[in-house]
Amino acid sequence: MTRSKDKPLLGVTMGDPAGIGPEVIAKALAGKKLQRLCRPIVIGSFQVMQQT
Repeated sequence: MTRSKDKPLLGVTMGDPAGIGPEVIAKALAGKKLQRLCRPIVIGSFQVMQQT
């Protein structure tokens, strides 16, 4: 198992908060595969992501 610190950091920008970006990001983060491959960080509005 790869330690969290050894995984690459992946920044994902949200894009337009009123667009489909937040939904796409939420769906991608819900999957286990992305978590195994990297440490994702969402760049954008925390409030928008909470509502998604």
